[in-house]
Amino acid sequence: MVDYKIVGAVATGVIDGIMEGFYNYTFPTYQNVFPFVKTIDPLPPADDWLILAVPALAYLYGRARGNAKAMDFGFGGLLYAGSMFIHHTIVRAARMAAGKPP
Repeated sequence: MVDYKIVGAVATGVIDGIMEGFYNYTFPTYQNVFPFVKTIDPLPPADDWLILAVPALAYLYGRARGNAKAMDFGFGGLLYAGSMFIHHTIVRAARMAAGKPP
């Protein structure tokens, strides 16, 4: 039996890795271009918001339609994306407090 929470977490992590890899590979070209635009400091850029929003939408869809697989997939993705989002916010806030650019 497939655990859709693990599938959602891994899929979200892979997509996040692809987006971060693309940004780092094409750094000067796509700097400040959607979805790699800055938001309010110390919050992460818009690409991290998208990574957080997609599993949240999957979870809400599953909840509204009574689809347990979509709900589990979205919940697993939120486990990855939520912790990643909190981590990036804390790191950016700490860098700002130390007087370094986020």
